Amino acid sequence: MVVKLLNASLPTHLDLPETDELPMDNDFQPPQTRLLTTAIEPRLEKTHPNGDFFIGQDVGIYWKVTTPPLNGCKSPDWYYVPGALPFPKGEYRRSYVMWQEGIPPLIAIEFVSGDGSVERDDTPGIGKFWVYRRGIRAAYYAIHDPMQKTLDVYKLDGVEYRLLEPNAANVIPIPEMGVALGHWAGRLGSHELTWVRFFTFDGKLIPCTEERAALAESRAAQVESRSAQAESQLADLLAKLHAKGIDPNTL
Repeated sequence: MVVKLLNASLPTHLDLPETDELPMDNDFQPPQTRLLTTAIEPRLEKTHPNGDFFIGQDVGIYWKVTTPPLNGCKSPDWYYVPGALPFPKGEYRRSYVMWQEGIPPLIAIEFVSGDGSVERDDTPGIGKFWVYRRGIRAAYYAIHDPMQKTLDVYKLDGVEYRLLEPNAANVIPIPEMGVALGHWAGRLGSHELTWVRFFTFDGKLIPCTEERAALAESRAAQVESRSAQAESQLADLLAKLHAKGIDPNTL
C-alpha cells in the first residue's frame, strides 16, 4: 500500500530533514518510550489488523512549510496516529508530514527534561503547547514530569486544550484507544523512577514486553512445578501398589 501524497507540489518526507542533529536530552527517554510502545503495540495490532497506524518516538512532525524546514517541525517524545497507512515494504517514514499524510496524531506525549516551561510554551507558531493545539491539532496532549511525578493530560476542545481529571482508579482514560494513562513507580533497568504507563480504565497495569515475558516464564514454571509434583505423587502411588502386590496395569 502506498501513502497518497495530498499535495504533490509540497515537499515530502524524502525532501525534509529527518534529524536536527542534536543529542538526546537524557537516558530516561529510550526506556520510557519503549515502555509505552511495547505495552500498547499488541493492542493496536489487533485494533488495526491492516497495520494502518503509526507510533512515533521522537520522530519529527512537519506541520507547516517553512524556511528553514525545521522551523515547521516538532518532535513529540511519543505519539500515535490511527489510520496512518503503512509504507511499502523496505521503506520507512523519515518524518511524519501532515500535508502528505493528512491525519493528525490522536495523542502526543512529552517527557519533561527541565522545568516544564518548554512543554507548556503557548507562544503562537513556536511553542510546543500552541503547535500541538493549533498547528498539529493532536486530540490529546500529555506532559509527564518524572522528577515532579506529575502527569497532565489535555484534550482538544475546539481550539483549546482542556485539562482532564483522573477517574476513580486514579488514571486518565483515552477512550479512543481503549486504555488510560497513569503513573507507575518502579525500577526499569537501572532507573528507579516514576514512569507514565498505560492502564485499563479500572487501573490495571498493561504489561510491557519484558513483563509479559516474565509472566509467561512464571506461568511455565508453575506448570512445570505442578507436573513434577504430579509425577512424584504418581511414583509414590505406584510404589505403594507394588508393595501390596497389585499390578497397576490391571486397574
